[in-house]
Amino acid sequence: MQEQVRVLYETYLKDYWLEVRQAHIDGRDHDTDFLESYVLENPMDTPQTVHAAYEYYHHHIEARDIGVVRVYRMPTEHGETYAVYTTTDGDDGWLELYDAAGERLGGGRVYIELVAWGELDELRAQVTTGEFPAALADRHERTLWADVQAAAISNDEDDDDDKETPEQIEARFLAMVEQFLDLEGWIYTRDQEEPVIRFPYNGTNGRWNCYVRARGVAAQLSFYSLCPVYTPEERRPAMAEFLSRANFGLIIGNFELDFRDGEIRYKTSIDLEGVPTDQAWAPLFMRNFIYPNVRMMDRYLPGIMRIIASDAAPKDIIDDIEG
Repeated sequence: MQEQVRVLYETYLKDYWLEVRQAHIDGRDHDTDFLESYVLENPMDTPQTVHAAYEYYHHHIEARDIGVVRVYRMPTEHGETYAVYTTTDGDDGWLELYDAAGERLGGGRVYIELVAWGELDELRAQVTTGEFPAALADRHERTLWADVQAAAISNDEDDDDDKETPEQIEARFLAMVEQFLDLEGWIYTRDQEEPVIRFPYNGTNGRWNCYVRARGVAAQLSFYSLCPVYTPEERRPAMAEFLSRANFGLIIGNFELDFRDGEIRYKTSIDLEGVPTDQAWAPLFMRNFIYPNVRMMDRYLPGIMRIIASDAAPKDIIDDIEG
C-alpha cells in the first residue's frame, strides 16, 4: 500500500504542476491550489501523528511566515489517507503521508513536482538546514519547468549583472519602511536574522505589536498587526464567525485566526515587483500601506474582546461596530 499511495500523490503533484506550467505558457492565471477540495479546515481533527506533523511544520515554516502547511484527507482505493504538504516561499517543500489510523506511509522532500522519499529524521532535519537530498541534486534539470526556466534565463542573460538578489530586494524594501517610520517618529527594531522590522502601536482601544516582512524572491511586502489577546479554544468558532463577518466588508487587508492557538492578526500585503522604492512618494506609499492596517485592528479590537469575554452573538457585535 505504501508504494501505491506514494505513486498516487506523485501523480497528483505532477498533474497539478502540469496545469500550472501550461497556464504560465498560455499567459493565463492559475488560481486553483493543490488538491484544494480536500484541504482540512481544522488540522487538529486528525490522528495524533498527523496532528504532530502539522505542528512541526507549522512551527518551523508557517509560524516564521516563510511558507504554508496544509493537511489533506483524501479517499483512495487503498482507503482513506492523510497528507501533510508544506511549501516554502520558494519552489520546495515536504510531503508526509499517513493512513486513516495515522500510520506513516512515507515522507519526501519536494521540489515543484519532484519527490525524493526518505527517512523521517533526515527529512525533518532538512527543514532547518534547507538542504536537499542527493536524489534531488539535479532537480533543476529534471523538473517540468526546466525548459521554461531555461528560456527565462536565456532571455535575461544580458541583464544578469544588473539583477538584484533576493537579499538586496529585501534590504531595499525595508529601507523604504524605515524611512516612513523615521518620518513618523516611531520606535522600531530591525531583526538581525530575518528581513523583518518590528514595532509597537498605540491605538485608541489598545496597544499591540506589529511587524513588516519583506520577501525578496516574491518581491512582496507584508504587514501584520498582532492582536494583544489570544482566543480561548471554546470561543474560536464564535471568533471565526466574527472575523469572517468583519472581513466581508473590508477592502484593504483582512483578519486571520490561527485555530491552533487562537492568535489573531490583521494582514496587508503588496506586490512590489518592478516598483521603484527610492522615489519621493515612497513615504506616502508606506503610509497608505500601514495605517489602514492598524486602524482596522483598532476599530475591531473592542469587538474581539467582547467575543472572548461574553456569549454575545458575533452578528450583534459586528452591527454595533459597523452600524
